[in-house]
Amino acid sequence: SSDVCSSDLIRLSPTRQHIYFGLGQAKINANRIQEGIRDFEYAVELYPKNIDSHWNLLTAYIITGQDNKAEREYENMIDISTKGAGVLQAEKKYHPRAAQLFAKGRDYPYAIKLYQELLELEPNNPVYLSQLATIYKETGNYDKAGQITSQLKVLDNGAGEVAPAC
Repeated sequence: SSDVCSSDLIRLSPTRQHIYFGLGQAKINANRIQEGIRDFEYAVELYPKNIDSHWNLLTAYIITGQDNKAEREYENMIDISTKGAGVLQAEKKYHPRAAQLFAKGRDYPYAIKLYQELLELEPNNPVYLSQLATIYKETGNYDKAGQITSQLKVLDNGAGEVAPAC
């Protein structure tokens, strides 16, 4: 059984975080969500500075609708990654992926926050603008979605197709 294999792996290499990544993913795929989350939490505990551990855990939190925990995990991840790179570098690197992940998990307020921070760094980025407009449309804020769509059309300035906002 898979539980026998799991315990063999852990017994052979109890501190290898990749084992917990794999076990956590397998358990989540088998709809043993809380067990998978525990494996991801343990991987973070083993190697708190490993960004992959935090990504796996925050993804599991998003999947299970634990938005507050996911947001805290992401903030922890940014704190860890800024120790060497600086906040702006970390935001440029991680915010796009995180914003999409939070939007998919329907944590729209946090996704909006991340896209707004990205747009402070790149105010005319059509991908960020388009994704933000889509979120506003999803949440029923048609005025903001329309404003961003208009901004996209101005940015396009006849240079070709604009990424759809809806």
